[in-house]
Amino acid sequence: MPPKESKACAICGKSSGLVCGKCKAMNYCSRDCQKQHWKFHKKTCGKPVFVDRPIVVGDKCTRCLETVEADAHGNPILIGCRVPHPEHMQQSLGTMYGGDGLRLDLMCQACNANYRRTGSGMATKSETQITRGPKWCFEGFHTILPAERLGDRRIKKDLVVITANKDMQEQIDALDGNEEVTVLRICSDGYYSSEYAPCLKIKLPNLKEVQLEDVGMTQIYLTPELTPNVEIITMQNPTEDDDPDFVIKCSKLRRFSCHYWGLGNPEWVNTMLAHATKLESFDSYKLRVPYLKFASNQLDNIRLHRAECLEYLELYAPRLTMLDVQAAYDLDEIKFNDTHPVLTQKLPKNFQFNQELEVNTVNACLGEGAKHAIAHHPRFYGDLEEGDSDDDGFGGFGGSGNPMEAMFRQMHSGGGGGGFF
Repeated sequence: MPPKESKACAICGKSSGLVCGKCKAMNYCSRDCQKQHWKFHKKTCGKPVFVDRPIVVGDKCTRCLETVEADAHGNPILIGCRVPHPEHMQQSLGTMYGGDGLRLDLMCQACNANYRRTGSGMATKSETQITRGPKWCFEGFHTILPAERLGDRRIKKDLVVITANKDMQEQIDALDGNEEVTVLRICSDGYYSSEYAPCLKIKLPNLKEVQLEDVGMTQIYLTPELTPNVEIITMQNPTEDDDPDFVIKCSKLRRFSCHYWGLGNPEWVNTMLAHATKLESFDSYKLRVPYLKFASNQLDNIRLHRAECLEYLELYAPRLTMLDVQAAYDLDEIKFNDTHPVLTQKLPKNFQFNQELEVNTVNACLGEGAKHAIAHHPRFYGDLEEGDSDDDGFGGFGGSGNPMEAMFRQMHSGGGGGGFF
């Protein structure tokens, strides 16, 4: 029996006249919408999945956390499980503000679907609605499978999202000592907000992932005493302060991303890196600091896109396969360390790593020391060719990249292209 909900098209939300012929659970307004939705729906279309017993009335669905209700005959309504696109797994594909209001193009990293949210006037993100693409990350049958077997397409009890508002500091502080929270997201409601200036300095012993997006933080403390298990940190416009009170010492940190910060004191970043000896991935865009120092046996890729003030880069990373310094306009020196006083001893005996090191230098301005370090790295196999006009030795691979970046590069060096190896 169908769920007790309006029969709206699963793609566009219009009134539907068609239904999936196999499961009878999905509604569509046209064949085109049905075909468009099939690549997502085919994963769940069919009979519900049980564990070791059938689902009965009163069971709580482990995916949507709703209680299974009864139909008119007392049988469990198995259809009707719906999960929104997880807030912490939304990747921005572009934002537009105009006469028609706010438009957000997003990709859900849980279901890999692209969708669009729109709102009129000065609408905030919470006031927008999905007007294109799947409205749900998951839509189908209820389940009582263990939550850990359902992946990311489920409502997570251990996820906390705090959106910028006048009470947000109280909401943050109320979490102090909470042992259930593993993912914490503190974010704006669509527009950068520095009005409330929150602090994050609380004890969350099982916290694994932190997301701070477009909220002007005044204080961030992620330390062994407060948050000993943090593995992932994502920041975007974390603060307007050039010398913020940020103390990040996470020995289990595996992935770090920071977009838009600086010019400022780089000590908090390098203090974080000094403790992140298990780091695997570092991603940044417009992180404006003069120097960075990395040391990790697991570090695989470093992205320093538009690191416009970076002058010195030092790294010990025996497993590094990708170094991206696109549009780094002042990178004078790179130092690859072959050994580390502590970490080298933790490598397997007779350790060898032969995978090629790729280096992206599109629109970068490299000093002679940086060029020499790349050219003489034992796993760099690229051909060193002349640039277009400045003989930088890194031209002809990948073109000039972003035209704006190319213009800035010319301003710094007098012309020339970059390279991708």
